[in-house]
Amino acid sequence: MSGAVGVLEDLGELAAPAADALAEALAATDRRVADQKRLEDAELPWVIEWPGDQPTVSPALQALSGTGDDRALPMLAWALERERMPRNVAQPVASFGPRAAPLLPLLRRRLHDLPADEPHDHRHESISWALSGIGPAAAEALPDLLGQPVTEGLLAAFAAIGPEAAACAPILREATASPQRSLAIRAASPSRSSGRRRTG
Repeated sequence: MSGAVGVLEDLGELAAPAADALAEALAATDRRVADQKRLEDAELPWVIEWPGDQPTVSPALQALSGTGDDRALPMLAWALERERMPRNVAQPVASFGPRAAPLLPLLRRRLHDLPADEPHDHRHESISWALSGIGPAAAEALPDLLGQPVTEGLLAAFAAIGPEAAACAPILREATASPQRSLAIRAASPSRSSGRRRTG
């Protein structure tokens, strides 16, 4: 089945006919975390560990999440709680939109306990993208977003949260003058911030 998962990974809702099989296989797995070097063809882990890099959410869990099947949410919560949180968790969480709101307490906690001073660790921004996918329902996370580095993900979260994020207007104004063109464009056009960006 793992060979087919690579095809299903990016199909989104079109993979819905395979949702039951994916959910059952993921729930029955003996190894929720698999080393990419030792990954067997028949395995469908929840998280994949990569040599010299941060782990990722597995293609199988991404495929199930893309179908919008709520059975993926507890698995994503488990992945979020790992000390080595997957770097690409934003897309599967954001794909649920407001239905991912039960993960907000966990997302907020991870904003504070993940390392913030490692230049190649983009998991804070990944969480911001996840929050942008949740949209206005993520308003309670605003205090946790304030003070975070200004990134495209952060601006996307502000825009998606909407009027509740009015207090962030000074951050948006400052970002419009950023020498980083993509950041300035996003700050000047917040309506483009939709949480659709794939992180990782």
